Amino acid sequence: MVALWLRLAALLGLGDLLATSGGKRYADVSYDRMYDDIQALAKAHPRFVRVFLASDAYRGQYGAGVAGTCGSKHRSCEHVVVVVSDFGSLPAAARGAGTAAGERGGGAAPRSNASARAEVFLSGALHGDERVGPLSTFAFLRLLAVGASCAADGVSDPERCAAAGPGERASLGAGAAGAARLRWLGLLARKRVLYAMPMTNPWGFAHASRSEVKVDTNRDFAIDTAPSACAKSATGRVVNELFRRHVFQVGVTFHGGMEAIAYEWGAPSHNRPPPPGAAGVAAPRVRVPRGAHGARGRRLLRGPSDDDRAAPARDLRAAADADISPDDASQRAVAAAMAAVGGAFDGGKPYRHSRMNSIVYPVHGGMEDWAYAASWDAPLAVPGGCAAPGYDRSRTASYDDASNRCFMVLVETSNAKAGPARLFGGDGALFDPAAAGDDGGHVPRNVRLALLALDVAEPYAYWTEGHARAPDPNLACGDGGRGDAPDDVVATAARRGAAELVAAFAVGGALAVDGQETFWGCYDAAAAKAATCRGAEALAASAAGRGADAAPSPARWGLGDVADALGANAGAVRHARLDLAAARAKCGDRGKAWLVAGVAVDGGWGAAPERAQPPGLPPQTHLARARTDASWRKLGHDGRAVLGRRLWFAPPLVVDLAGRDEKPRRRPLSLSAFPTSKPAEPAADAALRGQFAAAAVGVAVLSVAVAALRRRKRAAARSPPSP
Repeated sequence: MVALWLRLAALLGLGDLLATSGGKRYADVSYDRMYDDIQALAKAHPRFVRVFLASDAYRGQYGAGVAGTCGSKHRSCEHVVVVVSDFGSLPAAARGAGTAAGERGGGAAPRSNASARAEVFLSGALHGDERVGPLSTFAFLRLLAVGASCAADGVSDPERCAAAGPGERASLGAGAAGAARLRWLGLLARKRVLYAMPMTNPWGFAHASRSEVKVDTNRDFAIDTAPSACAKSATGRVVNELFRRHVFQVGVTFHGGMEAIAYEWGAPSHNRPPPPGAAGVAAPRVRVPRGAHGARGRRLLRGPSDDDRAAPARDLRAAADADISPDDASQRAVAAAMAAVGGAFDGGKPYRHSRMNSIVYPVHGGMEDWAYAASWDAPLAVPGGCAAPGYDRSRTASYDDASNRCFMVLVETSNAKAGPARLFGGDGALFDPAAAGDDGGHVPRNVRLALLALDVAEPYAYWTEGHARAPDPNLACGDGGRGDAPDDVVATAARRGAAELVAAFAVGGALAVDGQETFWGCYDAAAAKAATCRGAEALAASAAGRGADAAPSPARWGLGDVADALGANAGAVRHARLDLAAARAKCGDRGKAWLVAGVAVDGGWGAAPERAQPPGLPPQTHLARARTDASWRKLGHDGRAVLGRRLWFAPPLVVDLAGRDEKPRRRPLSLSAFPTSKPAEPAADAALRGQFAAAAVGVAVLSVAVAALRRRKRAAARSPPSP
């Protein structure tokens, strides 16, 4: 009977629904399959996903490519870079974002990013035999693209999101939580440019090898190593070229072999005893394998070999004694938030989190410290650059003052590098840190970590009520326009007879709000142009009135409720107030006023710890300084800039002072850039509904049979194997 109904399920197209409670289980894939899946994602979502090959973008600039073959269908080993953003709302000056031409630059080539959007980097497989990272990276790319596409189409109910699979729709959820997640993904696509390499080391990924041929790709970067020991792999050179062209504020590099979240420092030069008498801590002796010497005569602690399984924590030094980076406050806070968001499954524990030199092991030439410090920690630089044949040494000898100040997080995803497959998990509960059974697993928890990394790159605020105000088509910003999405200006109406307008807004991209300021003025033609072309900060400078609220509160990633942080973000809501009598006196009873709210966030990240190394330096990452130092100004390649701010603003809110008699209906803000009609139900869905109606009794019996089958499978999984 069970077999009969399973066959009926296949005929009705329910195979995916039987895979997990929500959709499909993740499984390892080949190089050809990953390559095709990436291209298919870009084809399905052209407004949000672009793909380029390093061999096209950096031709002749990164030396020789990878020798050998990677696939039977796609034989050459290509470094595939996936770029996700809302390209439809980028300014014309940034139209080359996500393209090989934009990466090449020069002459009349379009710039690859001249917008105000923060850039984020994800590395899936720097070591090719570590398989959770590539699956997690692609799953996150798909979730972001699908969610942003549906939000742009005006979809507020995930069940109506035709681009999503059954599991993804189940993950997004129903009702207000589902609508909030769609709006959130749409907002992130409009505020970020994500560069991801699911197969960072394509040869290693294709051959399930740690290295690229014979080069360990995470010992190949120009940091704390010898000129002869770096830039030997095509992978290392490609990532180097990518960083030289971008200003990544946050990055995640996925690995495997243990379970931990680690951050700087990780270089052997920063694995030294603390200064005499520092904090009264006696320095334990560092154990170094005999004969294990690194470049320039330094002792080198070897990492795990290709045969390591379930590698134990390497507590080579007590956590309190390892060198502390100037950015320890922000790094420690974000890592703790990541561990909470990742959660645990099947009786496991959340990720441990600390400095790399404390819980992993120090390495020469590691990507993490290079991405963090190559722009500013001169003693760790490689003298004269890497001496790799065919690669210009100047490309690794020095970096501009903006490129390598990235908070690069090392995520050791799982004790087992390549499985077992049952621990990969499924896509039916991607936003649930407590998901168990088929939907819990290493891939979902790292999708959540990637989501946090993308979000926390820069603070932002958004109104939770009102509606998007279409821009004036006759309003031209000119070359000075910000080029942000056209619905940045939000509109609402005051209630007649009310003395005050209270507008709710929420804060993301941060852990803590230290206080807020509000500003208001009359919304005339000059204000309309300032709001559309230069944003809320420009309006605040010409305010007719202002107010302040110094009360602290949590932002999205400082909420004690992780489910709320991954959903409605209700705990991060604050309120801005407008005195309607004063506004009407200034702007007229039937006029319009504008209201903006700005927040100061994460002020505790602005100072280095007392024992930070190198000594005497303040925090050095864009992540910490841009939100705590208004004078922070770092200019990078091709028009990129990271500018510090004292306040981070919600978009301008335009208030119709004429108002309405009844209390306005409170509704969530739609982040759709272009109004659309309700999407039609896909034909496949309509046909399936007809099949269900015709076989209602059969489906009911099928559900009972499937439940019985699942119970049998669980029982079998718990039973010991037969001798």
